[in-house]
Amino acid sequence: MIVVCACAPAAPPPAAEFLVAAGDSTYWIRTDTTGVRVRGSPILLARFSGQFYEVYVTDDDRSFADASFVGQRIYRRDLVTGDSTLVFEDSVVPGMARSYAEENPGARRLGPDEEPDGDPVTSTTAEVTVLDVHGPYLSYDHHVDVERPGGPSWHATRRGVLDLRTGEAASLSNLFGQAAAARVARQARLAYLAAIDSVVRSESEGARQLAASLRSYAFDETSFAITDVGGRAAVVFHVPGRGPGTAGGLTLPLPAIAAGDVAWWSRDVRPGLPQVRADSLLERWPRGRIEVAARYDTASGGTHAVLSIRDTTRRVWPITRVQAPVHHIHWLDRPALDSVARTGLARAFNEAALYDENLRTAGLRTGPRSGVRGPRSKVLGPRSLARGPGSEILGPRQRRHLGPGTLDLRPAQSARRS
Repeated sequence: MIVVCACAPAAPPPAAEFLVAAGDSTYWIRTDTTGVRVRGSPILLARFSGQFYEVYVTDDDRSFADASFVGQRIYRRDLVTGDSTLVFEDSVVPGMARSYAEENPGARRLGPDEEPDGDPVTSTTAEVTVLDVHGPYLSYDHHVDVERPGGPSWHATRRGVLDLRTGEAASLSNLFGQAAAARVARQARLAYLAAIDSVVRSESEGARQLAASLRSYAFDETSFAITDVGGRAAVVFHVPGRGPGTAGGLTLPLPAIAAGDVAWWSRDVRPGLPQVRADSLLERWPRGRIEVAARYDTASGGTHAVLSIRDTTRRVWPITRVQAPVHHIHWLDRPALDSVARTGLARAFNEAALYDENLRTAGLRTGPRSGVRGPRSKVLGPRSLARGPGSEILGPRQRRHLGPGTLDLRPAQSARRS
């Protein structure tokens, strides 16, 4: 998606340049005496150590004529050199594919452009969903579906955090230090026990399904994602589900737990986060004598936001309407983006618009999903019991926490503040 607009009110807007990550796209915005210019592209960027990197997902297809094996990989691409580095590879699909080949020595592996013969008799599909990026750390959701002849389907879902610099899993201790990690894990275990008690007491359909298969769930302190609460680093644990039946494909989310101040958060993340008002319908990014604002559209149920820029005299210049939520901002003018980095960024925006279905940008998840849509993969049905869009209005900072594959046990309300 490429969007270019120019608008010039009676007075020119203040000069600024920044990137806005919103919904499943990134918007490159420049304002000066000639007006406002916006360019959008379906690209996900990470920024750390003073450099930009693109994050993207590709399918890893190892299918045979009568068996489907489709996994996914996550890559980090340096925008200056163009070099890509593999940072995450699903291990379930390759292992299942090897086992199938050993058990069926006459099976023919499909070529890149071949389709299987009818419906495959066995299917293993793994999907990796990028949830958010905070500096060098990427939070993701990993879901696996297995279907075999003569047996029940099997599902597993968990969350995790990757260090994009090394491709290694980031533990609580790596992220926040041993003392904070111990405190956060202890609080999470207590929240898990409280959640199980809520499941037993709840009369909702989702809770009844979960209560019938509580053996599929066990607290795992490595199954979490990073988020922010009031601009501070926080952790959201998702108790992983694993096993046959619907519940094995769901996770049980726990309340966010503040993790404390750490240097990488203050340096790489906090400058791009907004100041959130009490009503959570207006987010603001002050920057010296200017301010970028995102006002969420209640008429659309909070699914879109209108960006604007304002100065110290309270004059406002509209920018554009974007899909919610607005995740963060990368400022490009202080310090100014150098010519090498600017060229790499422009090239990445251009190339993202040309990606085909086999090379997909890792846009942040903004809504429910029904299954993997990669080549030769089967749509295996919904795996979320969370309420769908429109059932309640959530604050924009909270909306991102209701990812797919989760069981929402909260009571419905007409409005919820984060």
